[in-house]
Amino acid sequence: MYMLGLFLSCLFAQQPAMPPADQLYVVNSENAVIRCGGDRNYYAFLEAPPSSLVHIKEQMANWGRISADGPLFSESWGWLRLPADETGRFEVLDERTGTTLDTMPVFAPDLMNPQPTKAWRPVCMLPMDSQVDIVDSTTENLDGKTFHFYKIRLPRQAEGWINMADVRLATAQEARAWSTVEHDSTIEVTTMKADSPVVVSETESMETLPAPTGQPSYLSRYLQNRRSSMVPDKVVLIEEEPGEEIVINSRPYWEKENHYFLGLERLYSSIPPTEMSHELLSRLWDAYAIVAEEDVDTDPDASQMASIRMRQLELAMCLVDQKKSLNRLESVMKVASSDVRVVRKAIDQPVDYVVMGRLGVSSIFTGNDGRPVMYRVEDPVSGRTLAYIEHDLSVDMTAMIGQWIGVVGPMNFDSRWRVQVIAPQRVDLVAASPF
Repeated sequence: MYMLGLFLSCLFAQQPAMPPADQLYVVNSENAVIRCGGDRNYYAFLEAPPSSLVHIKEQMANWGRISADGPLFSESWGWLRLPADETGRFEVLDERTGTTLDTMPVFAPDLMNPQPTKAWRPVCMLPMDSQVDIVDSTTENLDGKTFHFYKIRLPRQAEGWINMADVRLATAQEARAWSTVEHDSTIEVTTMKADSPVVVSETESMETLPAPTGQPSYLSRYLQNRRSSMVPDKVVLIEEEPGEEIVINSRPYWEKENHYFLGLERLYSSIPPTEMSHELLSRLWDAYAIVAEEDVDTDPDASQMASIRMRQLELAMCLVDQKKSLNRLESVMKVASSDVRVVRKAIDQPVDYVVMGRLGVSSIFTGNDGRPVMYRVEDPVSGRTLAYIEHDLSVDMTAMIGQWIGVVGPMNFDSRWRVQVIAPQRVDLVAASPF
């Protein structure tokens, strides 16, 4: 009985169960890819040639969640990442085999850049004591830390995502091709007792395997949360005459792309937001607001990304306004610096003032009784009048009243009023306060 149980477990491990008919799809589009998440922002890790069979377990909006089994995934692989200083999580049994000593994530390779350091998206979690096939290994530095990377055959419990516009439901004849290809990348966890062998199937090991503490494992809780958070779309099947194939009567219509949203994304990525004009930022924000509001049910991923873009555009608007303010301040500083240079040059050059003293308002020459309006320059020590300055509208001296000044210009004796009068050409503030 023990040998029979072991034989049957190996037999069923090599011949995966046939998925339900309404979960088998055929790729009917060129350049279709399997992504590591249900959105265009997730990178592709596997090409899906036309006529490929895929097992879609769940459908969310415009995306289908694919199980990594079947012919398409027969040669697929992923990365195990292990810090060089953590030796107790993975054991290399030989050149082509290894086993996990702890729960470990499997990272999807980036189809555009297959370097191990570029893989950041996990596609499944391997439980402890999972045996894997090692294809290659390398050691690289990531974020200043050394890691061992193991390239392994992608396990069946891995998941990918495909755009539903790239697939159609498989016919019964097309579905038969599923069972003709064996998938050797099975990750099997087998528990046997000496008296009564118990074989734990792949599904059991993936969903109900208890952790060492006796509680449900992390992977079990993870998968249960995934199932509870996804609601499959309904597909109606109608069987016509006996013996004929099952055909689709109605299924959701999947648009190829959200062209409006993708157009906004191309515009957003073509110019750095901080270099856009305020008008362009405002119009782009309004466009993303339409996607965030109207696509919340039809394309929730696009709606969420549009909300993120709106916040980024708001920050960009603030930065643009601050940049303008800084530019204006820089212009003012340039003008002020130029003025300082002129004043410094004037101060450094020797000037022959006709008179120097404290500027005051004359109480005699006030413009009344036929007298002219003139300012008075006095000696700050004795208070004696040194000269009078003609009132000249081209020279503003009102702000310098009471201050120590120097006057440049011709000084003549006015015989009518019998005082020295200066026609000012230049009045400099010599000191901010009088002596």
